[in-house]
Amino acid sequence: MEENNTQLKETFILRFRARVTDFKCPACGLKSFSVEGPFSKTIQNTPGAFVVGGPAIPTMGLVCKNCGYISEFALGLLGLLNTEKDKDEK
Repeated sequence: MEENNTQLKETFILRFRARVTDFKCPACGLKSFSVEGPFSKTIQNTPGAFVVGGPAIPTMGLVCKNCGYISEFALGLLGLLNTEKDKDEK
């Protein structure tokens, strides 16, 4: 399991760098990050309602090593979910 997570993080870095060449922390401007995740952002269809389960957006986070700001990026748009749609786009 840990090996798959390490591989996912490495692939995320490669795909992210191919699309974003000069990423800086939106809060402090530093360019040093750790990769954390994956995370799951639950989609809330009703404002104010807490939903357990249901639709979600899997993300990976870049955590600024200076201020701790977390920037999250959707794994599906980077082709990292192994869905049929992702396979068609490759």
